[in-house]
Amino acid sequence: MKKPGLFRTVIGWLRRSIQLRAVVSTVALTGLALVALGGFLSYSIGNGLFQTRLTQVLNESQRAVIQVQNTFSASSVTDEVALQTLMNSVVPSLESNTASQERQVALLRTPGQPSGSLVLQSPMSSNLSLQAIPSQLRSKVAKAGSTLQYQSVSIPTATGVHPGIVVGAPIQIPLAGAYELYLVFDLQNEQDTLLFVQRTLVVGGLVSLALIALVSYFVTNWLVAP
Repeated sequence: MKKPGLFRTVIGWLRRSIQLRAVVSTVALTGLALVALGGFLSYSIGNGLFQTRLTQVLNESQRAVIQVQNTFSASSVTDEVALQTLMNSVVPSLESNTASQERQVALLRTPGQPSGSLVLQSPMSSNLSLQAIPSQLRSKVAKAGSTLQYQSVSIPTATGVHPGIVVGAPIQIPLAGAYELYLVFDLQNEQDTLLFVQRTLVVGGLVSLALIALVSYFVTNWLVAP
């Protein structure tokens, strides 16, 4: 004779015990409500973090673009070496590698320049990979006029892949023609904050379920005991 399986045993307990059915139903319904609430909170917090950081990124990028364009517009250099030196100074003046905010910079030549313009080296941050700047974004920037263009990207790093935002804008350089300024912002800190919030919500939900199950057990026991 075969022994009943675990599933049949649990079903048997549920059929025989009103108290157990009440506790399981309460925990199940509460769990569904907590999952829905946790998902909503997680989405809202994640979206809020992204929108807040995006606003900061666009404001910083706008100031950087104005600063760089004014630097080149006010420049009086007339030879290739001096202009290349000025271009090379743009990257270190804008990049940031602090623990709380990492920003990398690239100044790239726009394809299809007239043959009469100088062809200079495109300076960029040493740790920046061109893979972090999508070709679709470059096409938009080349046609954008003075409007900032941005795109969410995955940034390859030495420790893995980080979420990020790339902001680009066209820059006009005397003697060299059209270039594109890109600022790459790492959003790993915001991602870590969201993961911490999600872990907190999961732990809080499990603790709440345990407390609700315990309270439900004692309440139902008090009701059915007579």
